Amino acid sequence: MAPGRPRQRAVLLVAALVCVATIAACSDETRSPSTSTPSATASPGGATALAARYGFTLADREPRVIGKRLPRPSGQAGWVFYYLQHACRDGGFDLRPYAGRQLTFTSYAIVERLRDQRAQLWTIACDGRFVGAYISVRTETPGVYGLRQAAALW
Repeated sequence: MAPGRPRQRAVLLVAALVCVATIAACSDETRSPSTSTPSATASPGGATALAARYGFTLADREPRVIGKRLPRPSGQAGWVFYYLQHACRDGGFDLRPYAGRQLTFTSYAIVERLRDQRAQLWTIACDGRFVGAYISVRTETPGVYGLRQAAALW
């Protein structure tokens, strides 16, 4: 292995954590109240069903909704797309068709703790349908888990 390679990987992991935090707290975010629609669409009811499928429960709190453009796989923010795609693929989602598009990221608090830490379900929606979902934990690096991966850790 070439010298500097482990350091390069560590930098990438830290960058992934920064990416998740940036998406969650970006300054150009747009917020909207949640609405109740059928569970087949992106909605709190659909998120509850998704959580139940993987063995966890959503807290009875208002979700946080953020409008954000998903980066393209190439370019400066390509690594952001890579980490989100990897986590979402674990739950059966493919973000590739949505690269570069404006999407809705919604964060739901989870009742159960993941490795004794608070976790959040993030859903990604486009045109009223879920196109991605993953679990995040703020106190770990990189702190992003696919749905099946997180389900195995509950």
